[in-house]
Amino acid sequence: MTTKIGLDISMNSTGMVINHQLPHPTITYHKIIPKKGGKHSTDTQVHIYHRKYNKETYSEENISKIISAEKLAIKIKEIINNHFDKHPDYSETQVIIEGGAFGSFGGKSRLADMTIFSALVKRKLLTIPQITEILIIPPTTLKKHATGKGNAKKQAMEDAFIKLNPDFDLTGKNDDLIDAYFLTTI
Repeated sequence: MTTKIGLDISMNSTGMVINHQLPHPTITYHKIIPKKGGKHSTDTQVHIYHRKYNKETYSEENISKIISAEKLAIKIKEIINNHFDKHPDYSETQVIIEGGAFGSFGGKSRLADMTIFSALVKRKLLTIPQITEILIIPPTTLKKHATGKGNAKKQAMEDAFIKLNPDFDLTGKNDDLIDAYFLTTI
């Protein structure tokens, strides 16, 4: 594979890293975050939805989440297509996505939301001809790959990242980018 794309998909801050090696090693980092509170973005702001709802607005809330997920999926596809426009010689690309941590979803509603987000992103990825493989990696496998411990905390992941990328500016929230980076090194 000449290009690997790491995706840490989240409703609050999606990290995406494009790592291609030939003919010249290049890594690009993208944060895709909601419009509200987007002060830490290095790339773009995409989706937003209101998180409070009651019985009367429940359907409206779910529709809003699906629209946000679609916007996120479209933005990810747009960034990837822009990459291929600049590098048309890349024909085989592997996308590696961090899977869900089953114990950390915070209830059935959040699990359903993440399933929707992930499914819509995967559906968009499948429409990109250069993508030849999509892998889902469990969080514990990713952490073990990056730090040697499957239960590593965010700080240990950050420390491992900084060892490899000492000049990277870690201002703001970067755990999604760090995870996406390590996904490209698997």
